[in-house]
Amino acid sequence: LALSLLQDMLKFNCHKRIPVEGALEHPYLKDLHDTEDEPVAAKFFEYHYGDEKMTKYQMKEIIYGEVVDMHPELAPNLEIIKQQH
Repeated sequence: LALSLLQDMLKFNCHKRIPVEGALEHPYLKDLHDTEDEPVAAKFFEYHYGDEKMTKYQMKEIIYGEVVDMHPELAPNLEIIKQQH
């Protein structure tokens, strides 16, 4: 079941990708699914990430920066990445 959900979530074509509601209702998450504790946004969330052309190194730096936000202990590695380009 986990692989089924993962395959549905990682489809490259966003029109074929499982929507959030569908993922939350997937059998793999049935023990965690709670409609009372799954708020829905009041307005549409616009995400413009990737609208501009980026180099491989710029993309790498952005992704790693997101990781460092959650794991500050990895910050020294971000400096190494920045020096690579």
